[in-house]
Amino acid sequence: GMNNELVDINFILNTIVNSIYIPEHIKVLVKQNLPTLKADATRMQQLFQNLISNAVNYIDKEKGLVEVDYTETPEFYIFSIKDNGVGIAKEYHEKIFKIFSTLKNDKESTGIGLSIVKKILNLYEGQIWVESEVGKGATFYFTIKKS
Repeated sequence: GMNNELVDINFILNTIVNSIYIPEHIKVLVKQNLPTLKADATRMQQLFQNLISNAVNYIDKEKGLVEVDYTETPEFYIFSIKDNGVGIAKEYHEKIFKIFSTLKNDKESTGIGLSIVKKILNLYEGQIWVESEVGKGATFYFTIKKS
């Protein structure tokens, strides 16, 4: 079942940044203090970790930057994870969320990660979408319903 507790997303991000491999030339920047939400901590960790790992993996620039931010509406938190990596061609913007569909089938494929992300977001009546231009990086937006 869902183990809902108060989860400080700042704490989750600190844990991730300290536990996954992030090359020296890539900085993860949290733009503002992130909210505390009622959710399952393990699922929130998986959610953010998958998206941050993807962002880090797809950075091809000399100075990499991953920016985490959020806004909110009365009903939802809207988080964004933005990278300055290779970007994603428009025709793939929908496809990347389908299970096991991966771009170029490379070993660091995002497919499985994004399917987990989608499953978790479904539990919180959330959605995910991407805005991206090839060569200019990608921003993943996702929503989590306030409980």
